[in-house]
Amino acid sequence: MHAPFGRRRFLGLLGAGTVGVVAVGASPATGVAASTVGAPARERSGYVPPPGTWARVRPSAAGWDRARLQEAFDHAGEHASFSMTMVLGGRMLAEQSWRLGLGFALDVASVQKSVVALLVGNLAAAQKVDIDDPVTTYLGPGWSKATRVQEAPITVRHLLTMTSGLSGGLTFEAVPGSRWVYNTNAYQQLVPLVERVGGASINEVTRAQLFDPIGVSAASMWRDRRIDGPLGVDPNGRRIQGLVMTTSDMARVGLLVQRNGRWGSARVLADPRYLAAALDSSQELNPAYGYLWWLNGKSAYVLPGPPTRHRGALIPTAPDDLVAALGAGDQKIYVSRSLDLVVTRTGASAGPQSHGALSEFDAELWQRIMAAAPTRRA
Repeated sequence: MHAPFGRRRFLGLLGAGTVGVVAVGASPATGVAASTVGAPARERSGYVPPPGTWARVRPSAAGWDRARLQEAFDHAGEHASFSMTMVLGGRMLAEQSWRLGLGFALDVASVQKSVVALLVGNLAAAQKVDIDDPVTTYLGPGWSKATRVQEAPITVRHLLTMTSGLSGGLTFEAVPGSRWVYNTNAYQQLVPLVERVGGASINEVTRAQLFDPIGVSAASMWRDRRIDGPLGVDPNGRRIQGLVMTTSDMARVGLLVQRNGRWGSARVLADPRYLAAALDSSQELNPAYGYLWWLNGKSAYVLPGPPTRHRGALIPTAPDDLVAALGAGDQKIYVSRSLDLVVTRTGASAGPQSHGALSEFDAELWQRIMAAAPTRRA
């Protein structure tokens, strides 16, 4: 797992964008974006935004408490956030930036893992990859630092589920499938795999399979991390690529997942069965992990670092059906189908107890979001 970015290092991975916007439809003093659009729920259910723009919904028209919603955004701003968006029913409910503009693209760290999982699903649907095949089928022998015999049983599924049995240095430590350990270097081997079976660069595959169909802006892209050390180079000496995204582009990815892979009338994620599996417990060792997606509402979870099993939900203040793409420095895509809500956040690390994926910020933010949400009938 990537260590949390310090502010200087994180800013060194910025993409291009517009600086100076604090909030759309609001002054810096008022913060939360307001809108003149209030769409009925029956219309919101299938709506998707066209490229380059978002329709907007007034918090009050959607039953949200605007003052408490502002408290959630204030909390984010007080905890090193650069930008946060909330999308309800495919429409922008609120967005705000701090220090940087809303259009700025930043390295979203391990949020990229969840994006790659979606790409693997589309390549599997096209029969270009079988996730139960050994990784050597696509990368050839020698892609790890294990022996050929030890490496041979490791499948694509093992990389998707963090059960490869490899160490962070890609040496053999355990039989594949016998333990869950968050291993970014093992995951990183999926990027060249996607390029090889997709027949193009990771940027080109991502654009064709995912970003272009849902209107992700040109600011969001893969870039080589021009830094030394484990954040920039994997154990095989291959330059690691970071995915830089804006929070509004991240929200489009979240909305696609919320809509079960459909974007309006188009099916962008080709196999809904794969997506369902990606968003459910992929193994019993860590019930809160699917295919490179984090899952709330499960009986237990294991975080990056020492594989300690914790009882209860990953984010107890959030809806049980929440799924999330989580990255170092508290980069977030949260998706809840029950609330018809997508929340995205970029910034520096929001708290001292960040595990590279989860921190105290998650529960604190969701406590405030739920306080602002409409009261639901039992």
